[in-house]
Amino acid sequence: MVLLTKTKLVVGRGKVYFGRFSAGTYQSEGERYIGNTPGFTIGRSVEEVTRFTSYNGQQVQLQSEIIRETMGANLVLDSIDVENLSMWFSGTIDSSGQEPIGLITENFTVKRDRFYQLGATVEPFGVKYVEPDIVFKKNGSDFELLNNIEVNRPEGRFFVLADADDIVDGDVITVTFQWRGSKSEAVSSRPISVMGCLRLIADNPVGPQNDYFIPYVAMKPQGSFDLKGDQWQQMQFSADILKLNPVTEFIYVLKRAIAEFTEDELAIIELGPMSLDDFPFWEDQLNTIININMPAADYAQAITYP
Repeated sequence: MVLLTKTKLVVGRGKVYFGRFSAGTYQSEGERYIGNTPGFTIGRSVEEVTRFTSYNGQQVQLQSEIIRETMGANLVLDSIDVENLSMWFSGTIDSSGQEPIGLITENFTVKRDRFYQLGATVEPFGVKYVEPDIVFKKNGSDFELLNNIEVNRPEGRFFVLADADDIVDGDVITVTFQWRGSKSEAVSSRPISVMGCLRLIADNPVGPQNDYFIPYVAMKPQGSFDLKGDQWQQMQFSADILKLNPVTEFIYVLKRAIAEFTEDELAIIELGPMSLDDFPFWEDQLNTIININMPAADYAQAITYP
């Protein structure tokens, strides 16, 4: 007789969470859902040392021993939010925004057919939302902007026309301006790994629900990040799976099972019509009604008969 075992086919789906470690610690600041992940793979490789013995004139391999193990993961994200950008660029998020400021003056040695960013002396990225009372001077004197300069106030930029009437290469343009506040967020890159933990909560349409938890990973950018193209933008990451401490494992896998219930809970489920989630509320309501409207029984009082 041939016994056939039931095959467990799986179509992998689920949500991936990353818990970035707080600065200087190995404690997660809270797990964040990182958005849609078209790809999430885990790799494992081992190195072994082998022994051989001689048997009937042949070298026979004995049991090998693992001497080195490395594990890693690869992720592909298409949720291009500022948190994921900060993870890909290994930076932190500056949520202070663009503060409004009064008049400021900047000087530009210009060429024709060139763009210039305002506010670069205050912020590396420059500023946006420049107010309309902007004043331009050329070599210290007033001049007409018409047929010379085009101003993009929302972007905080100006353009010297290629055929400007009154501007030649090497002229110094002095600009006095101010700008509005904006709740912008900024990320700057740093050459470091981002440490944290990874969790996959399975939502497989086919197969058992196996959840994965990795206590300690070093997230690093991988490949290229296409800023322009005809496809959805995607970020790729590689993650070194590390040992958090001597008592933790590299990866934990949990095959989920249904919850167990007591006999009383099973009776509630079978009798209905309320659910287990609703039952505590109505139980409290019943206790309130009984305690308020029903006199308490005095079992210690003697009972007398006529």
